Amino acid sequence: MMRMNRVQAVLLAIGLGVAPAAAFDPANGQWGKTEPTDVRVMTWNVADGICSSNFKNSNFNNWGAIVRTIAAIKPDVIIFQETADNSGNGTGSGMDSVAVLTTTFELLIGGGPDPFRPGDTVSQYIQAYDPDLDYPYIFIGGSAGDGFNRNAILSRFPFADINGDGKSTYITMPTIRFQDGPYPAGDGGIRGFVHAEIDLPDDVYAGDMVIGNSHLKCCGSQSDRNQRLVAAQNIAYYIYYMYAGAGTGTPDPTPTMFPNPPVTNILDENTVVIWGGDINEDELTNGRRGPVAWMTEGPSAGGNNGTDRDNSDSAHDDARCPFTNNRATFGSGSTKLDYLMWWDSVADVRNQFIFRSDTIPSGLYPPEILGFLSNRPELLTGIASDHRPVVVDYILPLVSIGEPPAVFDITAPAPGAQAADPASVAVTWTAADDAETYDVVIATDADLLDTVVTVGELAGTSYDVPAGTLAFCTTYYVGVTAVNDAGETMAANQPVAFTTRALADLTGPALDGVPDGVVSVADLNFYLGLWLDTDPAADLTGPALDGIPDGVVSVVDLNFFIAEWLSSPSTCP
Repeated sequence: MMRMNRVQAVLLAIGLGVAPAAAFDPANGQWGKTEPTDVRVMTWNVADGICSSNFKNSNFNNWGAIVRTIAAIKPDVIIFQETADNSGNGTGSGMDSVAVLTTTFELLIGGGPDPFRPGDTVSQYIQAYDPDLDYPYIFIGGSAGDGFNRNAILSRFPFADINGDGKSTYITMPTIRFQDGPYPAGDGGIRGFVHAEIDLPDDVYAGDMVIGNSHLKCCGSQSDRNQRLVAAQNIAYYIYYMYAGAGTGTPDPTPTMFPNPPVTNILDENTVVIWGGDINEDELTNGRRGPVAWMTEGPSAGGNNGTDRDNSDSAHDDARCPFTNNRATFGSGSTKLDYLMWWDSVADVRNQFIFRSDTIPSGLYPPEILGFLSNRPELLTGIASDHRPVVVDYILPLVSIGEPPAVFDITAPAPGAQAADPASVAVTWTAADDAETYDVVIATDADLLDTVVTVGELAGTSYDVPAGTLAFCTTYYVGVTAVNDAGETMAANQPVAFTTRALADLTGPALDGVPDGVVSVADLNFYLGLWLDTDPAADLTGPALDGIPDGVVSVVDLNFFIAEWLSSPSTCP
């Protein structure tokens, strides 16, 4: 009897599904997660494509391309930049309110009548391509310092307070009140630092997750560069001092931020902070220690002043296009503006990649993007946005569920046993260390597929097969499996084979001197004695054969036995 372990069962319950091994293999057209317990995070500047006025029933525009990309990549958490700008998209005017943009995201996910384009029905939506992919938790940045676009977070997991201030989502960090060492006074930049605390399933993950989303000031003037750096320095300060306590065990230990309500605890050792977005600066070509270096390393690389929970440097992605190894996320050149960063003392990386449809060889496209633009899937991401999504699969600490049960053996029936009484077969086994329950299977084949008995969740180490279950003169095979939350272990000596007796084989060597399983004249004499004494054991036929109630011995029983005795093989096969 095969059964899921606890992690698999929880994954199915929360809708993640149990993915096959090696599901991320773009060279063979596989784009899923390698392990179902990995958490896939995507950052994407969608260049105004998600806004209320956009056409949502077109298979040829940026909305349709965004929908198909998300359905193909299936991230668990998405951080978006440049949403809500109708003017920038060229389909309307102004910036969507939080409420309007929330509704717009709901249409992006599940479709329906479009209240912003009366008479239209949304035909391009995520669940049209993957009905099981859902993002029920949506958080919109309520403040947009630039006046026209917003950051947003979508999650498959719920938001929940995990640092004790009674809040789970934040429009921006509290303003840094004054300079603290190398960190300047200030805040998270003109678009803030939108972040959310996420409650991961407790039966699967040992901790939780904080996700942060930034869109730093664009462009190349010295003022722009200064604004980006100050914002990054303050985001770094906030992550390290508020969530990690700067190594003190106390949030905002200096203090400089004075959050209201106050934060009461730092994050535990199994909870990760992941943040990123459109940083608007390529750390390899900017000619300075830029925003990404500050947000991951703090004031200097190495040492004990990094932004990770353990005072070391945090990490940032080195995602590449799987087919070209190009790290570019913006335009058609080689510029990387979009990053994900994380506490690498808590999280490891399984896979990281940049999704570019124009580099995917024919035949390797995710099925969700086939048919786009009259079957031009290679144009998908270029139409979706001038930025390419960055995707990272994180390995997070899992709940320890121990080891599967230890090795054990079946002790009865004895292997190769002959002439077992089918009315009184007992299966017994040695106890397996760490087993919680046992499953028993009896089948007519050695592969235990053609089953006649399947019983599970037995607490003890024995099972009595109900009378009437097994046939006479038949070979059966027994298997026993020990089960706990970590897995299952089959008996080392299974399958154990045994053969039931012939109906007419009533005596053994002690009575007739004939080996078990051999029908002899002693069996006939033994039955005659039972029949003459009207012993209930002599009642071999029921009402269907003799018209006499069960338990009543009749001449029909005698005739039935004699016929069986005459026709029985000398031994069962």
